[in-house]
Amino acid sequence: MNFKLTLGAVIMALTFSHAALADGETPTDNTNVPTTGKIHFSGELVASTCGLKPGQDPIEVEFGQIPIGSLTPDTHVGLTEKNIELQGCDTTTLKHATVTYTPAQNEEANSSLAAFTTGDASGAGIGLIAHDGKTVTWGEATSVTNLVNGDNSIPFKAYVQRVAKEIIPTPGQFESTINFQIDYN
Repeated sequence: MNFKLTLGAVIMALTFSHAALADGETPTDNTNVPTTGKIHFSGELVASTCGLKPGQDPIEVEFGQIPIGSLTPDTHVGLTEKNIELQGCDTTTLKHATVTYTPAQNEEANSSLAAFTTGDASGAGIGLIAHDGKTVTWGEATSVTNLVNGDNSIPFKAYVQRVAKEIIPTPGQFESTINFQIDYN
């Protein structure tokens, strides 16, 4: 008799749940629940001939792993080409640009190189070659780049170099920052 009561209760429960399913009242029916989210916008309006494209501040240069045995005071190692990407340029009145590069900190043993500002590597620094193929002198404007309306690229090359013959590089991680300013004429 217990079995008949239990079986009867199960049949009764299934009947009521089937009736609820027929009315569309399933507790797990998520097909009509909306998905919500947000879109965040950011930017900056500038009073300038051109603006930087997204992702250009900062421009990331990744050298990877550079063997210290390849570093000499006269050799540019890890040469990496990058561009300063500009957008929305209006050359109605100003058609040329120069770039001035300034490191966050100069290398003490060789002021023509930017110092490693974080990490435990030492004995080397970072230099740049401008779009015209000349080595960048910190704080001095590069040669002129001609601009066109719309998007423009100003190329540069970055490299790692040993600071001096008598200073032996120490292996380790490093980071450095070089700021840039674009002037228009």
